[in-house]
Amino acid sequence: MLTLTGTVNAEHRDRRATALLTLSTSSLVDFAGVDVAAGRFFTPAEDAHGAPVVVLNHRLAEELSGAHDP
Repeated sequence: MLTLTGTVNAEHRDRRATALLTLSTSSLVDFAGVDVAAGRFFTPAEDAHGAPVVVLNHRLAEELSGAHDP
């Protein structure tokens, strides 16, 4: 498992937020016991092929999407 962290300015439509950015392999969900409340985490196949995947936490999803489903 590889994990790198930093911050990023994220935006969606007219909303902006500063977020903690974590770059990781797909095994993070099992290693850290991450509970995905909605949607899904990225798969080992996406990891292996370098697919562009974004996983948002609940707070950031609400900040960026408001009442809309991100």
